[in-house]
Amino acid sequence: MALTEQLPIYRCALRLTAQVAPLIRNFSKHYKYSLGGRLLDLCLDLPELIFDANSHYDKVPYLEELLRRLQRLRMLFNVCLDQRELSERQYAPVAMTLDEIGRQATAWRDKFGRESRQRAEQRAAYVESRIEQIVREMVAERLDGLGETDRDKPVSYTHLTLP
Repeated sequence: MALTEQLPIYRCALRLTAQVAPLIRNFSKHYKYSLGGRLLDLCLDLPELIFDANSHYDKVPYLEELLRRLQRLRMLFNVCLDQRELSERQYAPVAMTLDEIGRQATAWRDKFGRESRQRAEQRAAYVESRIEQIVREMVAERLDGLGETDRDKPVSYTHLTLP
């Protein structure tokens, strides 16, 4: 696990915050505190989610939340463009940073999503083989307790319980 501060996605998230803060200062008073505040809050959430994803074993839920918040950011920026609080020229570098964060988060999620599925499949295969082994041992114990004449009789295993 790398230090969070050294991750490229973390540096991009900080760069996004640095790009957005000056843009909000130029918003009209009506949008500066409502729309601008939400934009800045979402931008500040991204490094926090990256830290959480990097520090937890199961990274996928944090990365999915990160991708959801990126979508919210894009939606809010579209509102800014529609309300003419931002020009397309001002939004272009922000859009590029958003896309960069999205690509990195998606790749990270896909990598750990595959690994999580593989671990789950391996765990399921192990549990299945272990259950088979326990049942075989229980059947062998049961058969050892039967006399020679009883071994040829059909045996019901439904009453056996697993430990």
